[in-house]
Amino acid sequence: AIEADPENESGLLGRFQMMVASLKAEKLVVQKKYLTAADEYIILLKAESGRVTPSLKPEERQNAWYQIAYLYALSKKVENEKIVYCLKNAISAAPESDAVPRLQEIINEIINPVKVTR
Repeated sequence: AIEADPENESGLLGRFQMMVASLKAEKLVVQKKYLTAADEYIILLKAESGRVTPSLKPEERQNAWYQIAYLYALSKKVENEKIVYCLKNAISAAPESDAVPRLQEIINEIINPVKVTR
């Protein structure tokens, strides 16, 4: 499908690329290879940054950044600062999206975790 529409005339190329990255990532998550799964989205975003005309819509870029942050958190091997960085990039990718308030909440929860008292 990517070869059939290299200029993204249909406007669906980004959606298809996100689906492919998600499918690859899901297979890796099952194997608990969270950082390698995150790399699938990083590869997608890096390829996107080299394009004259982006194929990903802002919300798709936002979702890719969120997925990276989520997978980093699942790995328990990445510092919170890097996870927050990814979440901030998610917000910047689509600042007007409906997901922004929840992304900001997640950032706040990471920066100021709720302490449970017993």
